[in-house]
Amino acid sequence: EVAAEVAELAAAGVTPGLAVVLVGDDPASAVYVRNKEQGCREVGIFTETFRPPATVSPAELLALVRSLNDDPRFHAILVQSPLPSHIDEQAVIETILPEKDADGTHPYNMGRLAEGSPTVIPPTPYGILEILRRGGVGSREVLFTYFPYGMQDKVFESGEVNAAEALLRLPMRSNSSPVF
Repeated sequence: EVAAEVAELAAAGVTPGLAVVLVGDDPASAVYVRNKEQGCREVGIFTETFRPPATVSPAELLALVRSLNDDPRFHAILVQSPLPSHIDEQAVIETILPEKDADGTHPYNMGRLAEGSPTVIPPTPYGILEILRRGGVGSREVLFTYFPYGMQDKVFESGEVNAAEALLRLPMRSNSSPVF
């Protein structure tokens, strides 16, 4: 499906581009990024990975992100976490332009999602919900089956909501696991 959409864009003269920033040499992050690069190649998305050392200064990393914001080759930017402890991850996220935020975690995008007008939905919960939807499982059923008793009240406090929005209303840890 993605390859077909990319082909349509290419026919219109647009080659989607993903910039990936991998700071340091975390082995798990390297595997994730390598898989992301391979997936992009398979569907025709241009990708380039920038690999500053773990010793990069916060100012240098923010400057790199700003340069990627201004680079027309890239329609999305992914800064792979975890980042070294001397880097303020939130500052990095807030430096990415909301329209280029591949993870959908920029405060603007999270706010739009919370108000029910998403521009970018974080891909992991969206992907999970899409898999369940294609398997014939309704979002309300998913929420009531997989969330502990009482959590549904927090999720559905204002009535029926989009399932991706509901997932994002749950408190999250930095590793993207819901906090129960």
